[in-house]
This record gives sequence, structure tokens and C-alpha cells, in this order.
Amino acid sequence: MSKSEFKKGDLVRLIEDIRNGVNLRSHRLHAKPCIERATTREEVQEWRNSPASKGLDCAGESKLPPMIADVDYDINDTFTVLRARCAPKLGYYKKPKRVKVMVNRTNQIGYIERKWLEKV
Repeated sequence: MSKSEFKKGDLVRLIEDIRNGVNLRSHRLHAKPCIERATTREEVQEWRNSPASKGLDCAGESKLPPMIADVDYDINDTFTVLRARCAPKLGYYKKPKRVKVMVNRTNQIGYIERKWLEKV
């Protein structure tokens, strides 16, 4: 069985290379893989009432609210698989090859690519 074959209820963690500090990402923007989720209505409303939403962007168009938020987690956290294979629509695009996980320490739910996870 390959490391990316999960089923609902499995306990998983980040692959060993990431936990040891090896950066396998093609860009250095994030040191660890992002767990993403859709923003809530409350977060969008909070953004609309903030000074960051006022004015125009560099192209002279009105600013759009954020559609994706990152889930906070520690590199050594474990996750519970809620959905093993999915392609959620986050932002404007469908993101394939994802796993819906819950961070066991904080109970936050988000989506991460299957290739970054392994069974415990």
C-alpha cells in the first residue's frame, strides 16, 4: 500500500522529510505545506469593515475579499482524515488530490495535498 492511500478515520502526519526540516516545496514562500479552508461569512464581513478593504487595487478596481484562509498547525501535529480523496473548490479553482483533515490539537478542519501526508 502506498503512503497516500488513506481512508476516513485514519490518523496521519506530515511526511518525515518535512518534519526533519527538508524543504521539498518548489518555492520558499511557505516552509511547510498549507492546510487551506474557505473563509467564513464572519471573516469576510470583518474584512469588509477593516481599512484593508477600502480603496482600489493597483489596477484601479475595487478590492475582492479573501476566499481562502490557512489553518494553523505545528509540524509535529497529527491529523484525522475526514475525507480521503476530494477536490474542493477553494477560491476560484478546484484543487485536486486533496485530503480533508482535522488538526487533532485544535480541531480545525482544512484541505491539504495527499502527497504531504503519511499514516501514523
